[in-house]
Amino acid sequence: MTVTNKLEQLVTGRPNSYVPGHTTGKLFGISRSRTPDGLNHFHHWSMGLITAPVRAIMAYNGMTGPYASFIFMALRLMTDEVLEYNAGVVPLPWKLPIMDQTVDLLHKFVFAFVSGPLQDGTHRRNTGGYRGTMVKTETHTETSHNRAKAFRSYMANLIDHEDLPSRNVVKQFLAVSEATLVGGREEEAEN
Repeated sequence: MTVTNKLEQLVTGRPNSYVPGHTTGKLFGISRSRTPDGLNHFHHWSMGLITAPVRAIMAYNGMTGPYASFIFMALRLMTDEVLEYNAGVVPLPWKLPIMDQTVDLLHKFVFAFVSGPLQDGTHRRNTGGYRGTMVKTETHTETSHNRAKAFRSYMANLIDHEDLPSRNVVKQFLAVSEATLVGGREEEAEN
């Protein structure tokens, strides 16, 4: 992220932003004039160290690939925006100039889409695969059917053990889901 930041500054001519350093300074009660570059680096590296384990947990539980990296990008962006706004350093994100928003999104994108595949690859190497229900041996349809069956089983047990005022609604739901589940499997068998 630091490298792309400097490359982007060369291309756009944008000066250094001290918003991260000012945010850290306000949060820890440090004067803004004291080592603004050091506070900037401290902010960027600490936010990476705080949020990156979330991406590792996502990979560990089978949430990998570009979709997971995109979700992680939103998380990384959100953590910065929440801290900066609550520290009183910046206005709400949609009130920022479009260039600032674009630059921020670009750098969070780079962070997420570089760290994501690294975390995915590290997890696969260390464990030999994935953990949990997202194991790659099941197709998406099989996983969906298994989850639907588990939910239906839960609802059936709920009816048997609880006196629900809406028992008939739950029974109708179970009948419809059974018809959908059986109908979906028959369509797959035909294909």
